[in-house]
Amino acid sequence: MSEVRVRENLYSPSILTREREIKIEIDFLGPHFNPYRKAHGAPHDKERHAGDLGNISADEDGVANVCLKDLQIPLSGPNSILGRAVVVHADPDDLGRGGHELSKSTGNAGSRIGCGIIGLQSAV
Repeated sequence: MSEVRVRENLYSPSILTREREIKIEIDFLGPHFNPYRKAHGAPHDKERHAGDLGNISADEDGVANVCLKDLQIPLSGPNSILGRAVVVHADPDDLGRGGHELSKSTGNAGSRIGCGIIGLQSAV
């Protein structure tokens, strides 16, 4: 597992649409994962992209430890997130409530500063 260190701050992770890409081109990963065609929102909202994960906090060393439980992002089935990208954005997500032109599509969360591919790790 690789680690991305960032400055101490609030960041917003998202799951994006492209699957199984080996070489990660962060600017070309596609939009937020949105199989139900909803508006952008907070993780607890009924109206939200499945890939809307809210905000995370990094400590003074730039490390964010995150554990997510979300029923809209399964690890199996037609809407599985395995093989999709997870991206950390530079700014906090306004959760679709900011009034900015990007609020309802991206949460106006800024540029993409880190990414990875979602997979399973063997317990052995």
